[in-house]
Amino acid sequence: MIGLYDADFANYIPVMFNLEIMRLSSYYKRRREVVLLMPELDVDRFSQVIVRKDYDDGNYDRKIFLPKVIYGGRAFSPKKYAPLSLTQEQTAPDATIYLRFQKKYSYNTSHNELFNTMMQAAHTRLSIDGSTINPGYDKYIMNTKGKILILHDYDVAKIEGAAAAINDSLKRLNTKMPKFIDAKLGVKFPINIYSDNEFKEWIEIPASANFFTLQYNGQLSNDQLKNYVD
Repeated sequence: MIGLYDADFANYIPVMFNLEIMRLSSYYKRRREVVLLMPELDVDRFSQVIVRKDYDDGNYDRKIFLPKVIYGGRAFSPKKYAPLSLTQEQTAPDATIYLRFQKKYSYNTSHNELFNTMMQAAHTRLSIDGSTINPGYDKYIMNTKGKILILHDYDVAKIEGAAAAINDSLKRLNTKMPKFIDAKLGVKFPINIYSDNEFKEWIEIPASANFFTLQYNGQLSNDQLKNYVD
């Protein structure tokens, strides 16, 4: 039995689902393994335990570092994404692994809406190496129910051709029903930009109100600020 542990999701609410957890769930289920997302880190119950942690909050359970545990995520590799195996990276994410925790989000209307959006969104990673686009990054996006594309890259703006690829994917999602809902972009980590030109490029992409953060590192010109406000 495979035990998966999303250390961020277990400790905070609301927080974005973990893409690697969802991919590993699909991967092991296809191998006819019993897979469970743990509410707390319980190493003894499982033949294999996999921990993912993206947020470096200083809260590290000692059991994460036991020999039986495989761990990874941005908290352990902040500068560059450490990929799963090629087969696992090409596996469609399984958001249903989080369903058993839906009640955790049901006590607050806005939290419940966020949970449902994450369940229906197309979760993917634009790049594996952090600089070039993975050709198959949007292979499974049309299989999802919603029209939100959520990227899990550490810094999307550093990826060459990212904005154009995202716009193409949003156009594909716009062909899905219902027609009156526009496809939008969400990100797990802030998009870091450093110039007015970058700002103009990214602010024109249709963005999810709940899952989009654009971080401008510098001073925005008066003209760009006026355009943004307008």
